[in-house]
Formats: sequence, structure tokens, C-alpha cells
Amino acid sequence: MFPNRLVIAAFCVLIVCGCQKKTEEQVVELREISAFDVPEQLYREFTYGQGTQCVTQPDPNVAAYPRFVSDKPLFGSIHLPYEYHNGFSGKWYCFALDASGGAGFTYDTLYFDLNGDLDLTNDKPIAVQENPPGKTFVNDSSVEKQVCFDCIGIPMAFDDDGVRPLEVLPRLLIIEDGTSGVSFVTTKAFRGNVNIAGHKYDVWLGHNRRITGWFDNPSTALHLIPSGDFGRVDDRSFNWLKEFRKIEGIDYCFSAAPSGKQLIVKPYSGAYGIIKAAPAGKNAKISGTLFSGRACFQFGGRRDFDGNRKPYSICKVPVGDYSPDLDVYLDDLHVGICRNIHSDGHSWGRVDDAPPLVVGIREDKPFVLDFSDKPQVIFMSPAKNARIKLGETLKVESVLIDPKLDLMVKDLEHVKLKFISPDSDYAYFVFSGIAFCGFVSLVFWLLSLIKRSKRRMFLILSGLGAVITIGTAIFFIVSNLEHVGDDILPVASI
Repeated sequence: MFPNRLVIAAFCVLIVCGCQKKTEEQVVELREISAFDVPEQLYREFTYGQGTQCVTQPDPNVAAYPRFVSDKPLFGSIHLPYEYHNGFSGKWYCFALDASGGAGFTYDTLYFDLNGDLDLTNDKPIAVQENPPGKTFVNDSSVEKQVCFDCIGIPMAFDDDGVRPLEVLPRLLIIEDGTSGVSFVTTKAFRGNVNIAGHKYDVWLGHNRRITGWFDNPSTALHLIPSGDFGRVDDRSFNWLKEFRKIEGIDYCFSAAPSGKQLIVKPYSGAYGIIKAAPAGKNAKISGTLFSGRACFQFGGRRDFDGNRKPYSICKVPVGDYSPDLDVYLDDLHVGICRNIHSDGHSWGRVDDAPPLVVGIREDKPFVLDFSDKPQVIFMSPAKNARIKLGETLKVESVLIDPKLDLMVKDLEHVKLKFISPDSDYAYFVFSGIAFCGFVSLVFWLLSLIKRSKRRMFLILSGLGAVITIGTAIFFIVSNLEHVGDDILPVASI
């Protein structure tokens, strides 16, 4: 008899295992569309373009400009491609705008240093589009006038095939306050559908406010819209191709073909390591985001009203080297930490530098933030050798940093735990469940009074309902204890 039971149990295990969905890599075909034909909810992201401000003074680095007709030509430069968390790895392109009709006329000629030789006299002038599609214009009340120029092909590295031109539309924006700028908009986007772990998503791939190169670049924008419902979009996602997405408890990685016509989806199969905070004598918890040139991973529990993830004592992270953006909770103190973007005498002076990858996650050794390094104060203003004259105003701005890891304290506040009911279907479901269990318990208790012959059975059922009700309520309250804080010192400023 016993062997038969064993065989039946083994058979059941095989059936269960066979019914489980196996997560495998899949290649999704995407269809090329105009970037100006994306849904309204994504339109501003895809069509705003990478912008740069225009000035009235010529760039001293440019060797030669053409002879201008207008007495007020505009000048500017833009760095392409622009990769998040990889610094300036492309090149600078200079440009100038002229009004061929002379003073008082609209700027209608764009000189763009496409060959990168700092000589704008040997580049073909770019004319205004006579009849641009209506959707190419920005819908912004602050824009007084806008002009769309003919598209240009900017050379970008394309896989192993060398360099190919990426089509970009230049658009001049003149603001009501008199300022002006040029935004460069990638004209192509891609759309498709994918099924991941039983969940259907609409896929939108392209460039959002940054031209990151061809579409296989890890900083390319990737929007996954659950069943096409924008109301269910994760508004805290960075929407990058390199971002890990957790679906049904599995971390998924994404990549794309350089042309943008294929999206590769696969479950992460690499090793994990541990990150935690463990300063001496403190009860510490941690959550946050880790960045590198090719990966972005958010860790911690579910998000609160402010979008911050619930901190845990220990978090599991894919192995790699990262730049951090962390929230650390030390008893009643919250410390926000990120890479240092300031330098002596220069606020935001290093924001475009490639960030140091100071968080090394290894499979065999946890990464521990113990705050053992002595902190240091640096001044963004004034610089060390700055001098002021009598009567001038001295502005003092400082930031607290960890010089060893090159991290800065971006936020410092007292915190306390407070119950915050989530505004979601989840909260409605839990409240309804608690009310229902409480009502059932009350009914059984009343029946125990009426049906004295079955008093014990009704009392047991009533007690069971009461235990479920109380247990669910306690769990709901504990799981919704969030950190609420008061700022102490984000940045010192005098």
C-alpha cells in the first residue's frame, strides 16, 4: 500500500511541475511608426526631443561661421548621443540659426556642423519644412513661435557595422520670455505586444527627451503598458531598456536590436548578492535604486504614497558594479544617499560625468554600508580660492559627502512609523474582507445563543472568524506602517 501512495505522490508532483509555465527568452517583433503617432499619454515624452538653449554670442571654439543675413543670429551646441549614467561619451555638434529675410524675419536657416570639423561654412544649410505635419509642433502655451527644419541624419554607432545616420528633426522654440532653444527629435518609434508570465503588455520603444544612439542602447526608452491600460502604468519606473522589471516574482531583462525592430525579453539567470546597512548600534533598513551603464535595479518592498519603496534589513540584488541612490533608515533617522554631483566651487559641476561604480555586489560577500568612513563637508560656493570685495554678498552652499565612496547626503530627516492606508483596490478588498469576517463571526455567535444544542460548534466557528478578522487587521496595519519624516538638513545654504 505504501509504495502505491509513493507512486501517486510522485505522479502528482510531476503533474504540478509540468503545469508550471517555463520562463524562456523570447524575441518580439516591433513595428516602426512615426514618433509623432504615439498615444497621447506618451506624446510629450517621445516628441519633446533633446533640447539645448540658444545664445546670441558665437561659440569661441568654432573656427568659422557663414556670413549671416540677420543682425541677431542664434548660436548653440548639443552633445549626441547622450547616455544616462555613462557621461558624455559622444561628441559636441555646434549650430547657428539665421533669418534669410533679414532683421525682423523668422529664423529659417539652420547651419549644423554635421561633419564635426568646427567649420559651419562647409555644411549644407538646412531649410525650414514648408508643410510639416501638425503633430510635429509642441503643444505648450509658453511657446510663442516654433519652426521645424528639414530632417538631418546624425551619424551614430550601429552595432558592429560601423556608423549609420539616425534621422533627427530640429525644431526651434521661441518662448514668451524671449529665450529660445532648439530641440532635436528622433522621428522613429516602435510598437508591439508581448506576453510575459501570462501578462499582456503594449510595447513602445524609442527616445524620450534624450537621443541615446541607435535603439539597442541600454538608455533607450522602453514603455510596457499593461494590456494597453495607462491607468495601470508604474509611474515610478524609469522606462529604460536596461531596467530590470519584476513580473510574477521574476526579474526580467530587456534588450533590443539596433534597428529597434526586435525586443528581446528574458528572465534574469545570473547570480544575486546582498546589500544591507549595518552601522554599529543601529537598527537599519535599506531600499533604493542601483545604476550602471547597462543596468538599473530597484529594490525594497512595495511603494508608499511618495513612491519610495518600503525598506528591508537585507535586499537581494543582481551581481554587478553600481552607482547608488539609496534610502537608509537608522532607527528614527532617514538618510538619503546618492553619487556626489558637486565639486569645490561648482554646484552640479559633475552631473554629466560618468558616475563612479562604488557599490560592488558579489555573490559570496554582502555589500555593507556601515558608515565607518569619516564624513566631509565640501562647499559648492564659495570655491577654496574665491575672493569677494567689500560690500559684495557671499553665498555659502555646502554638502556632506563620504569621500571614500564619493557619495553625498541628499536628504536627512527624523522619521517615525505611521499607519497610512493605501488608496487602491487592495485596501478596498482588505477592508471588505475584514468587515465580512467580522459579520460572519457575529452571526455564528448569535446562532450559538439561539441554538443551544449546537452551541459549541457555533462558538468554534465564531472564534475562528474572530481570529481571521483580527489577524488580517493586524497584518494590514503592520504592512502599511510607513516612514513619515521631517527634514533636518538637505543642503546647508546661507
